[in-house]
Amino acid sequence: MALAERLRQASGGILDEEHIEAIEEATGTPRETIRVLVRSMESNIRLPVWDRLRSQLATLDSRLKNSVGVGTLGVISGVLFALSTRMIVGGQMAASFAVLSATLALIVSLHGRDRIASGILGALWGAIHFFSYQVAATFIALIVRGPSPEMGWGVFPLFVIAGFFFSLVGRHFWDTLRQTLGWMDPSQQRKALVQQLMEIQDRLKAEERNAAYLSLDVVGS
Repeated sequence: MALAERLRQASGGILDEEHIEAIEEATGTPRETIRVLVRSMESNIRLPVWDRLRSQLATLDSRLKNSVGVGTLGVISGVLFALSTRMIVGGQMAASFAVLSATLALIVSLHGRDRIASGILGALWGAIHFFSYQVAATFIALIVRGPSPEMGWGVFPLFVIAGFFFSLVGRHFWDTLRQTLGWMDPSQQRKALVQQLMEIQDRLKAEERNAAYLSLDVVGS
């Protein structure tokens, strides 16, 4: 708890999942136990409503947050692509927003724990994007009463493979760029900070001494 409190102060009052992961690796404490301790610690601190909400979201499992983010963007991009095939006015704008959603999904996938995790997130986007496109295209065909813009189901594996490939390659180039520029991975930065805090704590404990003191208050002095 002392380590979590120091990290909380160093990070501006908010502990996220990567902080919790760093504490887990440094101390061997189970992650769920750390979450409970952090929440109990924050319950005794008067935080604004917005900061408390940010703290609750930040302590969610990073894999869950990335999966939800990629899935949401997959739904958005799939629906927008389907709309762009039928919209007479604004079709290009819908397609542009769909490309933007797909790009954001790629960026989110780069935050996977490793390259394989990033590739899996990309494959998840490809699968959800395809299903969302198919569902939206079916509804559009029912409403407009024209030929359905659905794609053949044989294309489904291509979306999954393409999402996996682009996320994997994107993560590779991102890691290479960070190494070239000398940028440390955020998780590595947090682990280094935790290690420094633990070393400081060990030094302070090594210098602890048992002592007694007498405090005198002389009236009128």
